[in-house]
Amino acid sequence: MNDNEEIAKQDEIFSHDDSNESFSDDVEFVADEENSGGSALSGESKLQKSKEKIEKLTSEKDEYLLNWQKERADFVNYKREEDVRLNRARAIGFERGLEGVIKMLDTFDMAMVNKDSWSSVDANWRMGVEYIYNEGLKFLQDSGIEIIEPTLTSAVDPNIHESVETIDTNDEKLDHTVASVIQKGYRTSEYVIRPAKVAVYTL
Repeated sequence: MNDNEEIAKQDEIFSHDDSNESFSDDVEFVADEENSGGSALSGESKLQKSKEKIEKLTSEKDEYLLNWQKERADFVNYKREEDVRLNRARAIGFERGLEGVIKMLDTFDMAMVNKDSWSSVDANWRMGVEYIYNEGLKFLQDSGIEIIEPTLTSAVDPNIHESVETIDTNDEKLDHTVASVIQKGYRTSEYVIRPAKVAVYTL
């Protein structure tokens, strides 16, 4: 083999090696691209799963919060209704006790209306009754109850007076004024428990 043939053969070998190297580089490049694409897909999948998990946790949190708010509102309503019931029960109990005291005072008032007859009663017994009577009045006062006892010839107020009898008069100044108090009335600062029963002058 001459020198020219040897050189040509070596060039062919080198050319073949370069081709193999280029092919190897191409394969590695494609593999890198595939690996890179797989990694990107894997990252997107993880991100999507994270978003879904966050959405689920947020939904559960909102549901728990809504249930808690509903239970809280139910409890507040129950507490309010229970307070109303308790206050009403106390009011009913107080009113019943109050009715008993007022009836007792009415009885004493009727017994003491005639001053002469009352003064003739045994002094010790009279003092005992008057003590009980005054204690009843004190109970009403301490409970914020006011006595409605209009003065004679004062104007009749239908809000706190109940006319149960009329007395004729020729005096225009006395028309529709209180002629006498038949029974005392009672009131609180908010409402009338019982209006005073009165006789009224009329022309």
